[in-house]
Amino acid sequence: MAYNTVRKRAAGSLLKLYDAYAKWYSTCITFEVSKADLAGMVGTSPESISKNSKKTSS
Repeated sequence: MAYNTVRKRAAGSLLKLYDAYAKWYSTCITFEVSKADLAGMVGTSPESISKNSKKTSS
């Protein structure tokens, strides 16, 4: 997974979080993750997460 783009790695990390919690809840789940925490899971800087999230939301 180290050779994927930041966007793909971030999406993969968020899906792993979802999978980890979805098995405990039968309804829709939400969770909050800071840019710093997501960057740590992905192996990048919070600035890269911010830059790539702006590309995704527009």
